[in-house]
Amino acid sequence: MVSRRQTGWLLLALLIMAVVMPPAAMAFETRQGDSVYIPSGLVKGPLLVSGNNIVVDADVEGDLFAAGQSIVINGKVDGDVLVAGQSLRINNAVNGDVRGAGNDISIQSPISGSITAAGNSIRLESASTIGRDALLFGNNLDLLGKAEGQVMGAAKGVRLSGSIGSDLQLWEVGQLTLASSAIVGGNLIYKSPQQAQIASGAKVSGDTRWEQRAIDKAPASKPVAFSWASMLIWFATGLVLWGFFFLLFPALWQRLALTMQEAPGASIGWGLLLLVTIPIIMLIFIVTVIGIPLALILLCAYILVLLLAKIILGDILGRYLLRSFGWDGRVSMWLGFMLGFALVLLLSEIPIVGVVVSLAAACIAMGTIALSIYNSGRPAPAPANPDPLP
Repeated sequence: MVSRRQTGWLLLALLIMAVVMPPAAMAFETRQGDSVYIPSGLVKGPLLVSGNNIVVDADVEGDLFAAGQSIVINGKVDGDVLVAGQSLRINNAVNGDVRGAGNDISIQSPISGSITAAGNSIRLESASTIGRDALLFGNNLDLLGKAEGQVMGAAKGVRLSGSIGSDLQLWEVGQLTLASSAIVGGNLIYKSPQQAQIASGAKVSGDTRWEQRAIDKAPASKPVAFSWASMLIWFATGLVLWGFFFLLFPALWQRLALTMQEAPGASIGWGLLLLVTIPIIMLIFIVTVIGIPLALILLCAYILVLLLAKIILGDILGRYLLRSFGWDGRVSMWLGFMLGFALVLLLSEIPIVGVVVSLAAACIAMGTIALSIYNSGRPAPAPANPDPLP
């Protein structure tokens, strides 16, 4: 008979399997750890790598999935690349598509397919070649290489000194600069508060269309009423939900917190990757029609994780506070959670900081659940006896 805990994990496992397990290949080569180095040679893919610092010198025959803080790919990849981390470097050819999310992304090699990337700084170096289209979102985009298809996206600053075979379309850009070596084989279409700086040698084969966007003016500041009533309602709701799972599944929260403690970089990296790719997977399932039931299951699981995200972060933060103050084992975990969850809710009310906290909570929730499911074969820590209600 399947237990309630196994049923819950099975539902969330479907979410992970839909992203990382294509129908044609259910067997993966996996590597994980704090620092992961894959030496030169040939690795049969699909290859899954997670850790804080990742270096792949081997050639990969198949798809490559990687999540961590620093990711460097020096070997050739005969398949797609799906990566998420703080720093991403692709230094060798990819015979497929590239999907990446990170703070600093650098592509220094040919990519036969398309690239989709989101980050603070994205650089397509002079040695890079994109065989098809590029979809880029970031703060600063430097396009020094060659793109055979069209380039689309949005950024604060875009600098083009390479060549684009088709259109360059920017839905939102603060400053667009075309160097004298820049080539646009199609139309140049952009929306910006100011006209692009186009050097005399730059070539645009098609039309140039500039849609001027008015510079946003800061609205008059108005006092924001802080609703303690809504805060208390959220706090009470979170406490009830956390307590429900804590009493029924004592080891659940401990396993998630232990996963975050052992692999923080991998947890955040995989969480960001899943946060971005799962909606895409659901759309693909919907298009196939026969995949609609699975898409609905994924949607329910996705929403459930997002709803529990701040509760999960509150539990992890509460356990961290108890360890930091030496209260672990001496103070009720109920008090630890209330401290951590209250801190998460208060930070969420601060402008800008609240957005960062919400995003971090979603990534941590997605990542810790995914890695906990993946590591479910390992012996689980002995569950502590639930504390009595205060």
